[in-house]
Amino acid sequence: MLLSYTLRAPRVRTALAGAVVALAAALPLAAQEAAKAKVDTTPRKLFRSQEPVTMTITVDLKKLVRMRERQSAPIPASLVYDAGAQGKDTLMISVGTRGNFRLSGRNCDFPPIRLFFSKEEAKGSIFEHQKDLKLVTRCQKDDKEYEQYILQEEPIYRIYNMLTPLSMRTRLVKVTYADTLKKEKPVVTWAFLVEESDDVARRNGGKPFTAKRAVFDDVDGKTMRLIGFFEYMIANTDWSLGALHNMKLIRGADNFTVFPMAYDFDWSGVINPRYATPDPQLPIRNVRERLYRGPCVRNDAEVQEIAKEFTSRKDAIYALYDKQPDLSPQNIKQTKEYFDEFFKILANPRKVQDEMMRTCQELGN
Repeated sequence: MLLSYTLRAPRVRTALAGAVVALAAALPLAAQEAAKAKVDTTPRKLFRSQEPVTMTITVDLKKLVRMRERQSAPIPASLVYDAGAQGKDTLMISVGTRGNFRLSGRNCDFPPIRLFFSKEEAKGSIFEHQKDLKLVTRCQKDDKEYEQYILQEEPIYRIYNMLTPLSMRTRLVKVTYADTLKKEKPVVTWAFLVEESDDVARRNGGKPFTAKRAVFDDVDGKTMRLIGFFEYMIANTDWSLGALHNMKLIRGADNFTVFPMAYDFDWSGVINPRYATPDPQLPIRNVRERLYRGPCVRNDAEVQEIAKEFTSRKDAIYALYDKQPDLSPQNIKQTKEYFDEFFKILANPRKVQDEMMRTCQELGN
């Protein structure tokens, strides 16, 4: 199914600039005013800091672990977090399950979860203005290797934040899952909360855009090229603009430019989790092999412009891993070595052409 004319507008803008001027002039007055309005770029309270949060979620653990259907109704729980000088703050919340692969009991003994907040309970807390949040937690509750995957994935979001504000922010948490009935042993682990796409759109002056599929020409080209290089850097092939798999769309403040946004990076080669395998249709044998799946970049100057976005942040990227609490020295070392390979490719235009552009795509993946 082809997308609406609104989603095709970026292509028209490139080919027929004059027509787009006319289109912009034809936009409803309210939309024009919204585009001119000053955008509040401030993140919600929870995501203004990157200091880890310590919290305890008390819930019927046995019932939660058995909730393996996506349509399962959330169950009541309490959340207590360390509010610093204010002491501890307690909220009554609900906890539900989410996801696909990790929701299956065959793959994970602890399901991926989502936290639900009421407006009244969240008011005045760090969760103010949050309706529901994805909590990324390890899927094998007694396996420390899976906790390391969490500590490796969270900085990937922050690398993405460095490159573009059109990205989800995260907040690392040390969470204890306690059983309401006190029959199950508490589970203590690192996890992280992920900003909702609605809030990403809000602080960028846009709105979420819903579509069933897209091609590269449908979206902002510069943003799409940046994502292509970013996914190649972390060796993530578990995404598709065409299928809108691990990708979301945001309509810009001008009301017709559409921006892509990537998320979910746990299958990346830089993490290399034991459960990750590439799509059999791809010409790679394992997720450690990098494969560029982004749009073609024919202009060398454009390639260098994108490469500079990454190379100028190399030290800051590596520092994220040095400062990540409880991330093992071995994983820090392996991550830096893996990224070193990417930066060597960027430093050699011929390698960029040979190893990235030869697999580039004209329409989408």
